[in-house]
Amino acid sequence: MNLLYRYISMHFLKLFFICIISFLFVYLSIDSMSKFWKLSSREVPLIDIGKYFLFKIPLILTQITPMATLLATLLTLSLLSQSSELVAMKAGGNSIYRLSMPILIISLGIGLFSLATNEYMVPYTTKRYKEIERFRPGVSAEDRLFKKNNIWYFGKEVIYKIQHINVKKEVLHNITIFILDRNYRVTTRIDAKKASWEVDHWQLRDGTTRHFLPNLKISYFDHYDFIGEETLDTFKVAEPEPEEMTFGELNRHIEKLKRMGLDYQRYVVDLVAKIAFPLVNIIFPLIGIPFGLKTARSSGIASGVGISIIIGFLYWVTMAFNISLGHVGVLPPFLAAFGSNIIFGLVGLIAFIGART
Repeated sequence: MNLLYRYISMHFLKLFFICIISFLFVYLSIDSMSKFWKLSSREVPLIDIGKYFLFKIPLILTQITPMATLLATLLTLSLLSQSSELVAMKAGGNSIYRLSMPILIISLGIGLFSLATNEYMVPYTTKRYKEIERFRPGVSAEDRLFKKNNIWYFGKEVIYKIQHINVKKEVLHNITIFILDRNYRVTTRIDAKKASWEVDHWQLRDGTTRHFLPNLKISYFDHYDFIGEETLDTFKVAEPEPEEMTFGELNRHIEKLKRMGLDYQRYVVDLVAKIAFPLVNIIFPLIGIPFGLKTARSSGIASGVGISIIIGFLYWVTMAFNISLGHVGVLPPFLAAFGSNIIFGLVGLIAFIGART
């Protein structure tokens, strides 16, 4: 790296970290005003409230990094231009494209680092702060986390329909089991008011058995031992947020929902969005570079801050709108997650190519 590249890089990184710290301070200040009293009212210990905000920081950082990258780009070029350093650099035969390379390379690194943080750190810390957020006096963690009503599970040649799971007592209520043949025809239906797991089998109570083949045969039982591959853990369908899962965990969660016949569309969108959002760190500098040159020549740094807020707001609105359309199936997952990146990426690329050299 030559001296010029190092100089621009140091300028950019210094402003980037100032922006990150400033945004983090503002975010935590606003968040603490509402969340502190909310958590206190639920009798959450003070030390856990402190942990709540500490564990939330990695997620906040991944959310504010694109804005920090954009604003740092704007300020770097504005300050260099206002001090006439940019003019001197260009007079030395350096085009704006070449001078922008350190910013773009660092932004690429920031995007990849954000992607890695999203995968390896954010799921763990988000899970920890969500546990504190979900805290209710006298309510177990399992009862707060798992889906407990109207569960369908599609196993190997068997389908379970469960009206309610009591996770604490490990009891299934109002369960129906459909046993299928190789042609997926229902051969037997078992209905029971309750079912409990006993070492290696399900003990069903108060129900009926209907055998459909070769002829309908109905029998009633007080107790019935049903042996299957599925245990209680099989039916524990966690309802975590996408931020609480790694890419692999979210993908496995989607496969489990598919087997259970539950809606998984929103999770596919969130899976693709895990890749799409960190990459905006590479797109925003393309927009910031031409705007940084313009604001330096006109109204200065204040307008640069305003422009970055407007661009960030427009991106968030577009992203949220596309994601919501993806969740309900109006847009395919890839377009829902990457639509905003494609739009802003094209705008940024056109603006960057058209920037005065």
